[in-house]
Amino acid sequence: MYELVNNRSDKVEDTNFEAATQPIFNSLPSIASYLEFEHNLSSQSPQLQTPIDWPLDGKLTLNWVQSLMSVFDWASRNLEPTQLPNVFLVEVFDSLALFNSKILHKKANCVTINNLALESTVVVVGDLHGQLHDLFFLLHDAGFPSENRFFVFNGDYVDRGAWGLESFLILLAWKVLMPKRVYLLRGNHESKYCTSVYGFEKEVLTKYNDRGKHVYCKCLGCFEGPNVIPGDVLWSDPSISPGLSPNIERGIGLLWGPDCTEDFLKNCQLKLIIRSHEGPDARENRPGLGGMDEGYTIDHIVESGKLITLFSAPDYP
Repeated sequence: MYELVNNRSDKVEDTNFEAATQPIFNSLPSIASYLEFEHNLSSQSPQLQTPIDWPLDGKLTLNWVQSLMSVFDWASRNLEPTQLPNVFLVEVFDSLALFNSKILHKKANCVTINNLALESTVVVVGDLHGQLHDLFFLLHDAGFPSENRFFVFNGDYVDRGAWGLESFLILLAWKVLMPKRVYLLRGNHESKYCTSVYGFEKEVLTKYNDRGKHVYCKCLGCFEGPNVIPGDVLWSDPSISPGLSPNIERGIGLLWGPDCTEDFLKNCQLKLIIRSHEGPDARENRPGLGGMDEGYTIDHIVESGKLITLFSAPDYP
């Protein structure tokens, strides 16, 4: 797993956890319950405090993160994109980006989440691609990060969707608030190349105008690093054919078969791989593999376990 930029064993210091539980997938709650949640967010607009201020003591609170979510939800429905700086100042963005960089840059690439309590759950989230309201949807469905609710986000937060920046900032806020409960992994879109080609750079420049380049570069600073090896790994996909072969469809990375999944699981003594990186469009030209109608597919079932692909943006264009 690649955390935006680095993460290795992040041991919990304040809790005596004993055993890990199975990860859970974000499923769809009832439409009625989500509409009620959505109404609660939107209806708060008259009481919203804008612009969002950075706490004087530099310490984020749950109320601050919830206020940020409410402001972004309201702004996404009522303001033009160019008005975002009116509710989220560049100075506040700088503080949030700086705090995250300090957290993330201290970590190594491989994350180990262990010593979970028996009552703990691990929520694994796939691609978001700037679908802000899908992010609100899944947080409402699974519940906010908490002492016994861990979140692992599989990357690809930005590009293609209209609210990549807001989605990314909300995740950064949760990371600062609960660094040992929220894990932000790096996807192939967390790179200068992808963000300059698939829309995130243009989005940021549009929203922040003359300060856009500054904001964009700060975002890159949260995940930038050598791209050759992780880029090749993160562009690779599973295949129903055994062995390794060129990933011709993408033009980068490899395709790996069930035998490779079995070797990896067996050698690492694992039972399950949960990866992302493929949405409905990517699966249209992949015979033998399932679509993304349910938000995830089981791609390989081998002796040692399974390989699952998870995609968490149902409003993906």
